[in-house]
Amino acid sequence: MAKFMGIDVGSTTVKVCVLSETYEILYTSYERHFARVKECVLNQLSIVEEKFGGGEFQVSITGSAGLGLAERAHISFVQEVQAAFTAIRKYYPDADAAVELGGEDAKIIFITGGTEQRMNGSCAGG
Repeated sequence: MAKFMGIDVGSTTVKVCVLSETYEILYTSYERHFARVKECVLNQLSIVEEKFGGGEFQVSITGSAGLGLAERAHISFVQEVQAAFTAIRKYYPDADAAVELGGEDAKIIFITGGTEQRMNGSCAGG
């Protein structure tokens, strides 16, 4: 069975997470891309290949700068609030809300009672 890999390409960073078939976190990385997105993503992929020997992965991309990459690479794109919501529900099932500070915005996701999201596009945290 394939492992899962999530790639989050944000306005300032690239984050990668590899999960086992049972959703155990096997690897995470966080790297500032300094506007060299392609170079940074390729570097992270080479690290994953080195660590996991080029096995089979089910890959999804998210993040404010990820859509174009996902389209060019024919990889599924998941909107970042939905990706965060899914991970929070899986790993922190008792959470009521989550706050994320990104490089170009800040988000709060209210989880209890349905998914509600608020975003401040003028607040750069990264």
